Amino acid sequence: MDTSRSIERVGGFCCSVLVALYVIAGVTFLLLPVKASVLDPVGFANAYTTHRFVYRVFFLSFGFIAVFTFGAIPAISALVRSESEGLIRWSSNLAYLGSGVLALNSFRTVGLIDMRTEIFLSLDAEGQKILAAAPLVMDQHAYLTFGATGFYFLTVGILLFKSEGGLLASVGVMLGVVFELVVIGWAAASMPLLSGLATVGGVLIGPVWFFLLGQRLRDAGKVTASVPPAKPVRAHAHREKVKKKRNSADDDLL
Repeated sequence: MDTSRSIERVGGFCCSVLVALYVIAGVTFLLLPVKASVLDPVGFANAYTTHRFVYRVFFLSFGFIAVFTFGAIPAISALVRSESEGLIRWSSNLAYLGSGVLALNSFRTVGLIDMRTEIFLSLDAEGQKILAAAPLVMDQHAYLTFGATGFYFLTVGILLFKSEGGLLASVGVMLGVVFELVVIGWAAASMPLLSGLATVGGVLIGPVWFFLLGQRLRDAGKVTASVPPAKPVRAHAHREKVKKKRNSADDDLL
């Protein structure tokens, strides 16, 4: 199988899955009674005990978003690599880093949050302060998980503008901006801003962009598949042609 076709097919499949995962993540975030353990650790622990399923779906959705983003990045990068290979390699490596941290944070949280919540609620106020000061996740303010990945989306959108423009480029830029605003929202501890970004980015912009990308990659894969393979070139074709001419000349002399 042609390598580019394989990358496009895998990337298109991953983008299609990401459409659903972004919607799930955005909707569940809006349903969380307490959205940030950093801002209200006691309220978060109490809310988790009564809304365990919603929280676990939320954490798992982000974990799988990271996993399928890994599969989509090579195909997305191939769309704009010719515009600036150095820039797209740098930004895609940052996206890999951000996605890796997001996956680690999400699956680590799913595995440990039950035990941590139980221990947290059994402590006195002073003990709870100490435990809350040791966060369960890395990158607590989303500099890598959203900042680095958002920079990649923004880069892809800008390079798409440079090469072709259109809706795909516009939505890519908007998604990159939303991701960077998430970092600002965490830094400012603004739950209204984060809730708005979850609605706009998770339920609207993210799914639309990955739907358009999936469609584009699937179409590209069909075009690649329809192109017939090149005929093999014979290494000594020119020599054989010259030899035939010489034999023909010898026959004429005889």
